[in-house]
Amino acid sequence: MGEDQDEGFSLVEAVVAAMVLAIGAVAVASVLIGALDLSRGNSQRVQAAALMTAELEAARGVAVDDLLPGTTTRTVTQQGTTYTVERAVAWLSSGAGANACLVSTARTVTKTVGVTVTWPAMGRTQPVRGDTQLSPGPTSPALTGQPGAVAVVVAGADGGGVLGVQVTLVGPTPSTATRTATTSSTGCASFPDVPAGTYLATASLNGYVAPTQAAAALTGSFTVVPGRVARPRTTLDRSGAITVMTTAPSSSPAGVQRTGMPLTLDAPFSLPTTRRLHPSCATVPAGSADCLVEGSGGTTHRAGGLFPGTYQVRGCAPSTTGGVSVVVPPGGSPTATLPFGTAVLQGPNSGSGALPATVYVRPGVGSACAGAATLALSTSAGTAVPLPDGPWQVSRYESFSSSAAATLTAGQSVTVTVPT
Repeated sequence: MGEDQDEGFSLVEAVVAAMVLAIGAVAVASVLIGALDLSRGNSQRVQAAALMTAELEAARGVAVDDLLPGTTTRTVTQQGTTYTVERAVAWLSSGAGANACLVSTARTVTKTVGVTVTWPAMGRTQPVRGDTQLSPGPTSPALTGQPGAVAVVVAGADGGGVLGVQVTLVGPTPSTATRTATTSSTGCASFPDVPAGTYLATASLNGYVAPTQAAAALTGSFTVVPGRVARPRTTLDRSGAITVMTTAPSSSPAGVQRTGMPLTLDAPFSLPTTRRLHPSCATVPAGSADCLVEGSGGTTHRAGGLFPGTYQVRGCAPSTTGGVSVVVPPGGSPTATLPFGTAVLQGPNSGSGALPATVYVRPGVGSACAGAATLALSTSAGTAVPLPDGPWQVSRYESFSSSAAATLTAGQSVTVTVPT
C-alpha cells in the first residue's frame, strides 16, 4: 500500500509567484498613474482653452486701433495650476504688388491677435494656441495709409480688349509723375501699389486711334482710394481710311478737277463735333490730322487716321442729309464716290477774256466747310469748276471786295457771273 503525502509550494515557486504579482502590481500602478496624469492633463488643457477663448473674446471687444501691436503676458491660477497667457498683436497687410486686373481689392489690412497658453509640468503636452483677425474701420489710419491700385481697360470698337497698348498713368494731381504698363490679352494694364489721389491715364499704340481721331486715348480723371482698385476704361482701335473719288456732273461743260477742295465727315462718335471739316492737306500745315490727301488731278481724296465705324462723307451743304455712307472696319480703307456740283464761271460780259487769269473761291455763309482755306483757281484750266455741294463765294479779288454767291447741288451745274 502506498502512503498519502502532502504536497506544497517550494521556495522557488513562491518567489516566482511573488515576482509575477509584483510585476502585475507595477503594471496596474503605471496604468493608474498614466490615467491620472491624462485626466489631469486633459483638465489643464480644458482650462487653458477656456483662458485662450476668453482672451480672444476680450480682444474682439476692443476697438481695433486701440489694440496696440506687441506682446503682453499675464498669469492666471485656477484649480492649483498657474497658467501663463501670452497675447501677440500685429498688423497684417496682404496684396502688395498683386495684378490689379485680377483682384477685387488692392490691399487687405487686418490686425491679427494670437494667444498662447502654457503651464508648468506640461511634459509632452502642446501649448494651447488660437488666433483671430480683426478688420479696421474705413477711417482707420492703418487703412487710409495703404496704397490702392489701378486697372486700366483699353477696348476696341467691338468692346473687346486690345493687346499690347502702352498705358501711361499720370499723377497724383498736381504731380506729373508717370508710370507705364502694357495691356494683356484682356486689354487690361495693371498698376499695383498706387498712392491715393486723382489720376489720368493715356493709351497709345502705333497705328491705332481713339474715337476722337487722336493718336492717344484718354480715360479722364479718376480717383484712387486706399486699399481699392480703380478701373477706368478707354477706347482705342486700328485706324482706317476713306478714299473718296469725286465726280462732276456728266452734263456739265468740260472741265478738270481742282485740288484743295474741302469735304466733311459725319460720325456720331467722332468728337468734339459730329461733322468734321477735312480740307486738303495741301492747304493746311504739314502734319494736320483733319485733312484729305488728294490724288493726281484732284479726283481722289483720302481721309486717314479714322476710328472704325460708319461715316457720312459729305460736301459743304449745311444739311446733314445726302452724301455717301461708308463703313470703316479696323485697319480698313474702303472707297466711295461722291458727286460734286459744277460752277460754270463767266464774266459780266460773256465774251473772250471776260475772266481774269485767277479767280478765288471760298465757302459761303452757312457752309459746313466754314474755315477752309481760300482756293486760287487758274482759269486757264477751264471755267467749269467742280465744287462740293453747298454755298460758295467767287471773286476775282483775293480780298473778296466784290463777289458772287452761288449754291451748288451735287450732280448739277450752275452758272456763276464773277463781278468786276
